Amino acid sequence: MPKWITAPNESDERGPQQAPDDPPAEAEPLGLYPGEAVIILPPASGGDSGGPLVRLVGRVVGRDTNRGLVLLKCDPPRPLPVPEWVDRSELAPGQWAIAAGRVWSATRPSLAVGVLSAVDRAWGRAVQTDAAISPANYGGPLLDIRGRVIGIIAPLPADTAGMNSGTELYDSGIGFAVPISDLLPLLPRLQAGEELSAGLLGIGYDATDAINGSPEIKTVRAESPAAAAGLQSGDRIVAIDGRSVERIADVRHALTPRLAGDAINLVVRRGKDKATEVTVTATLVDRLPPWRRTMLGLVPVRREFRARDRTASPEPAVVNWVWPESPAAKAGLKPGDTITAAAAATGAAEPEMRPVASTADLAGLLGGLAADSEVLLTIDRDDAERQ
Repeated sequence: MPKWITAPNESDERGPQQAPDDPPAEAEPLGLYPGEAVIILPPASGGDSGGPLVRLVGRVVGRDTNRGLVLLKCDPPRPLPVPEWVDRSELAPGQWAIAAGRVWSATRPSLAVGVLSAVDRAWGRAVQTDAAISPANYGGPLLDIRGRVIGIIAPLPADTAGMNSGTELYDSGIGFAVPISDLLPLLPRLQAGEELSAGLLGIGYDATDAINGSPEIKTVRAESPAAAAGLQSGDRIVAIDGRSVERIADVRHALTPRLAGDAINLVVRRGKDKATEVTVTATLVDRLPPWRRTMLGLVPVRREFRARDRTASPEPAVVNWVWPESPAAKAGLKPGDTITAAAAATGAAEPEMRPVASTADLAGLLGGLAADSEVLLTIDRDDAERQ
């Protein structure tokens, strides 16, 4: 659907400060697209910024759904000016920030002055400012004190605070802008008409604290980029693309800005003592295959129900009951058996057996396997170890 864009025009007969007539009721104001901010793609550069304003029709060329941005193309009567921009590496908290926008019938752009509050927000996708941010300037530029473009103002969500639409913080002193230096490398793909989506890896964590928890992998989704790269339940992520990782939040900061199709390098520590360091490469995707629960066909012994306590000793994976004709029954498992180690049968001569200290360990390994996968189990029966 075409969108209205305002731009300078030397041939217009109105005065330099006179606003154009209001657009039709169904038109959108400058810089707005439902739920998304806007980048304007000029077909040429050069020219000056003087002169009155006219309305141009902008057509959607590409989208970045990860950052809530669209790329528009228009055909101005003369080349549009290209502003100077500032690289993200030059930004620092406390520097001046000016949010600019234009509303329905304003005779001049609306301006809100503040400072940069932070330079790595929205999980690495944006900078933060306390300048007044609202629908009046969504899609407009965030400028520094020299008039250089810092980024494009966008209503990004604050999901850790339960704010998922991206508009709840408007006029709160908390606003976001996507750095222009992050967007420029993406322009060729957007100009080609691509729709860029957030990249997914396909892992789950053992920790209950989604911010400060240890980035130890509990589940690896079957047929996911993580599975294809060889990541395993029990691996602890220590670095992504050379960036050190200490917490789950660090992993999210490193992965959230990345897009489907991007290849990332991960360093993980593996083994009982996490002494083995492994480097893998995974190519992110825009969607994961539907998860199918794998069934071994047994019920473990549960001592008693209690709140999850990290200081308590884990319950061993002791078999309480075996479903008739199940994979567990066909393998010869019996009530009373204790599963002490497991590994996916990958075709290797000697697959690495992973210790199973609890039912949670076993569930984590099985949860990452595709249906019909073969599993090797080490069990303790009558004080004798069997496989």
